[in-house]
Amino acid sequence: MFNNQGTLINSIESLSKINIEKQFLIVDNFSTDGTYELLGKIKEKYNIVIKRIKCSRGSGRQIAMEIGYDKATNEDLFMTFDLDTTYTSRFVTLIEYGVKILNHNEIFLNQLCFKQTNFKVKWKDLNNGEDWERMANFLYSGYRITNVREKYYDLGNNYAGRKREKRYATGINYYRRIIKNQIDLFRGWNISSYKNLKRFMEYADAKSSHFIPLLLILIYIKLFNHVYKYSDEINILYVKHKMEFINAPYTDQ
Repeated sequence: MFNNQGTLINSIESLSKINIEKQFLIVDNFSTDGTYELLGKIKEKYNIVIKRIKCSRGSGRQIAMEIGYDKATNEDLFMTFDLDTTYTSRFVTLIEYGVKILNHNEIFLNQLCFKQTNFKVKWKDLNNGEDWERMANFLYSGYRITNVREKYYDLGNNYAGRKREKRYATGINYYRRIIKNQIDLFRGWNISSYKNLKRFMEYADAKSSHFIPLLLILIYIKLFNHVYKYSDEINILYVKHKMEFINAPYTDQ
């Protein structure tokens, strides 16, 4: 989490409506806008545990999970959330429903899963593509991905959108971060071949003018880095082809 002072309260308040006993495990990437200080003021009210550490999005999620490991039992569940998002009542209903029906070999919305399942597959040190990489890894490791048919953007109001990265850097450092994020996306999505680059461009509806910059990133990765590969497909399509959908009720049943 970084510089979420403007959305923090609404986000936590929306998640607090999930009617189960819970604790918020939050890693702050040294926010500069008063987010950390605000967390300190509300931590008792919402049962928040905070840790400050310099990290990527993926490693930050991993660190947050590890904070709760020792106190959690095998029947406790973990899930992820973003503090630039205010979640809807429908999201709350779905999480409450998922808690009731989830099996130990399943992963649900927001990567909701039991403790032992959660720690079988670690978050990678990536700033982009980390969520689809992890779900592909879950599938490759023999777990099931269960999802709902609703569009995810209908379940929460994200107030950062494309402006999210501008919280982290400005000027030339902003563009360096954008390039680094694109490299991480290629790594997390398994864009390691010309064929998968074309698949990615088709999936993302990328303009033909983007081909050369994206090809250069692919060449860089081939020469100096590696990707996380679990099938011949790009990871997001691998997950979407393998995930199972359920029809969740619209009331608490």
